[in-house]
Amino acid sequence: MTAFVLVTYTTRYGSTQEVAEAIASTLREHGLKVEVQPAPEVRTLEGYGAVVLGAALYAGQWHRDARSFLKRHRTRPTQFCREGAARLARATRACTGKVSLACTSRR
Repeated sequence: MTAFVLVTYTTRYGSTQEVAEAIASTLREHGLKVEVQPAPEVRTLEGYGAVVLGAALYAGQWHRDARSFLKRHRTRPTQFCREGAARLARATRACTGKVSLACTSRR
């Protein structure tokens, strides 16, 4: 059974969307079914085996839409990752089905 992954993002100028598309492409290359959506358009996480949220930091704060996404979907276990876009894209390209990053968990 193939996992269905949501790659969602918030962006101000479009660069985080580009990173999200690159992550989705890499996950597809590894046989996963992937859907990409802007975070404000995501209404439910039902049916997804995994969710990747990409968001830029502005003045040390996640984008407002990313914080809103996390509040709306707070019932799921969450991995918080603070990586630069280029480093995250490199890590994702190197994955073999899942991405391992230094993260903190919230349950």
